Amino acid sequence: MDEFTYQCFAPDIDFIKVHPNNLEEKFQNKLPDGMFVESAWNGNDGSWQYKIAKYDQNQGNDLSNLMSWSNKNCIPTIFWNKEDPPHYERFIENAKKFDFIFTSDANSINRYKKDVGHKRIYPLPFAAQPKIHNPIVEEQRKLNVCFSGTYYGDIFPERKKDMEILLKPSLEYGLHIYDRQFGVIGANKNNYQFPEIYQPSIKGRLEYLEMVKHYKKYKVFLNVNSIKSSPTMFSRRVFELLASGTVVISTYSKGIEELLGNDLVLLSDSEADTKKYLEKLIYDDFYWSELSVKGIRKVFEFHTYNHRLNFILEKCNLDLIPLRQPKFTLLVNVNDYSDIDKLKLILSSQNYRNFNVILLVDNEFQLSNQIKIWKIFQKIQNTNIKILRNTDEIRNNIDGDYLAIINPKDMYGPNYLRDYALSVLYNKGSKIVGKTTHFHQTFTELKLENQGTEYMFGSKALISTLAIEKTLIGNINLSNLLNFEWFDSSNKNISILSLDRFNYLKISSSEQLNTELLKKVFI
Repeated sequence: MDEFTYQCFAPDIDFIKVHPNNLEEKFQNKLPDGMFVESAWNGNDGSWQYKIAKYDQNQGNDLSNLMSWSNKNCIPTIFWNKEDPPHYERFIENAKKFDFIFTSDANSINRYKKDVGHKRIYPLPFAAQPKIHNPIVEEQRKLNVCFSGTYYGDIFPERKKDMEILLKPSLEYGLHIYDRQFGVIGANKNNYQFPEIYQPSIKGRLEYLEMVKHYKKYKVFLNVNSIKSSPTMFSRRVFELLASGTVVISTYSKGIEELLGNDLVLLSDSEADTKKYLEKLIYDDFYWSELSVKGIRKVFEFHTYNHRLNFILEKCNLDLIPLRQPKFTLLVNVNDYSDIDKLKLILSSQNYRNFNVILLVDNEFQLSNQIKIWKIFQKIQNTNIKILRNTDEIRNNIDGDYLAIINPKDMYGPNYLRDYALSVLYNKGSKIVGKTTHFHQTFTELKLENQGTEYMFGSKALISTLAIEKTLIGNINLSNLLNFEWFDSSNKNISILSLDRFNYLKISSSEQLNTELLKKVFI
């Protein structure tokens, strides 16, 4: 496979690179579970160049030998053509040799079935890899809008028109362009030169991993689709950008519409549309932040390479690799029945259900009330509770992977735990997550406090939003967690990943917030 595909799948599975001349050597001690080949142009450090796609020159027998060895050892062979539909013909002859075929274009499935003579053909779109594509930033985004790609001019008239729809109205919003052909020399270089109007916006050319870092410098990225009618095939960059928390404006793609929805990726078919979207995204921070968080949620919930890998394994009757779904032990300090009623609403509303509850009951609560409390929570589906009377008992009663603090006097949206669970997939380097930027209700006013910390590592977060990895609990004073507002880890050399602003509301007033304001908080 090509290096980029390897990097995207490798964190989730043990991929062993095979070269044409080292097959027997690689598997002397243990046979692989499957043999995966993609529509690679170079493949495994160039060792498979000219051996998978169709060329005028002789390809040799290396791929046929690989298939024969796999069949002899009863190893299922898997081919992924990520170049469908435009390069179908370049790979079809070799695709016929495989047991299972996956294609980036669902519209090509019937064509495969006709050409290969079996029905083991499945769609496999691109995705995002959390270890590479994630919303964690070192500084907040300061730039507005970006496009990265090649200008083909009159070679592809429809693409040229689509680029104008996106690029021209973006100029007044500080458009930056990263030109894949920047610095390229040759007789045809003028065919790929951006028009004069865009030249001041060109910032050079970036290699892939550097480009990934730049995803998170911009609020908005522009995307042009060469293939519009496929229900599954569109630029892999769209998944990567959404996973990075970047909002995407794109020309039409059936695949984007069906897999992601036009409420997450803004589809434009005119310069007026593009201008309208940019105006709102750049000057309405609430709107931009909402789309950003929803895009992150969508990709990490349905469109990572772990999801794609499990789809492959399932179709090939191989063992699945479960996506991590952490369990939370919720620690809640309750003082009266008002706290119980509020907590019941919080827990029953959660869309993520893998949690249990420790209730730390105030000593003034009568012991007989514990039975009533227990019965209340048993009515909430799958809610397992323990009732404790002092903090010394907490450590020995944490069943989850994380201890999460819940303050029943505040409000938590239905997706609160859902987003915390998804953060485990991309959080690297921190055993504590929480919120520093947050909404705060004072009387009937809604304030956004401590702006500029979302998806950044720091040393401070609201205690009522903390989720602490169980392995770290021994280093934490649990009594302090129940008696203070802020947690400061600076003297413990522990970093905290501060998540987004949504789905938590700190309450400092008994006044009821109106429904429209709450919609800004709970998304």
